Amino acid sequence: MREGSPHWLRHTFAKAALLTGQSMRDVAGALGHADLATTMIYTEQEARDLIDAWERVRPGSVATDGQVL
Repeated sequence: MREGSPHWLRHTFAKAALLTGQSMRDVAGALGHADLATTMIYTEQEARDLIDAWERVRPGSVATDGQVL
């Protein structure tokens, strides 16, 4: 995903909306998703982004299964 692309903008909007407390259903509606599972991809990506950021500042602190040690 390239920064500045429409897809990146949608991801940024969805992540920001979820982080500020918007419901998954409201975000799904705003994005035009018929299935909540599609919108839930954004929360999974957010978790991966947080794990990656943690690993950058604390190398070796995240287990291979994604659990923080």
